[in-house]
Amino acid sequence: MGKNAIDNARPPKVYRIERDEKMGTVIIHVGVKWPIGLSWRLLAHCKLHSPSGFEVGYGGSGPTDTAASILADYFEEDARSVERTWGAFKYDVISGIRWGPGETHTLEESQITAWRKEKHPGYLKPLESVDCQVCGDTLWREPDVYSATEEWQDAVLQFNCEHAEHAPKGLDGCQEIRRP
Repeated sequence: MGKNAIDNARPPKVYRIERDEKMGTVIIHVGVKWPIGLSWRLLAHCKLHSPSGFEVGYGGSGPTDTAASILADYFEEDARSVERTWGAFKYDVISGIRWGPGETHTLEESQITAWRKEKHPGYLKPLESVDCQVCGDTLWREPDVYSATEEWQDAVLQFNCEHAEHAPKGLDGCQEIRRP
């Protein structure tokens, strides 16, 4: 996982959610607040449920992809790795955004952080993972699954044991816990 908002290793972001005036489609820009000003880019659409793209204001597939795409960008992760939180984010934040064509809604990174602290305190620390250097498998520390340190250590030990048998000589399976 790359550097993220959790450990303040990069400038904060702002998400500008716009509804096109003519077509009514939703477009999302991500602004990074650098010391010299904002730089903008389009938010990548994580095509998980909605073939037609982003949407807001209700609880369907378009808002699901909107929530997943924003959280994946926020955490700098693949959308599947934030799957446990995008449903709550969709219902708590994205479905409540209601406005008409030509209007814009701004979602500050600080608002996402405040939501996360209130609704998902387990995600306050960056997710940890263990990678197998041979096969590339990854064990992610998901707060809902491995909430206690002992549970995580047991899971890492089990993962290492399962992967140790195919590690080259000199390697002890998946040895290293990777922290962002």
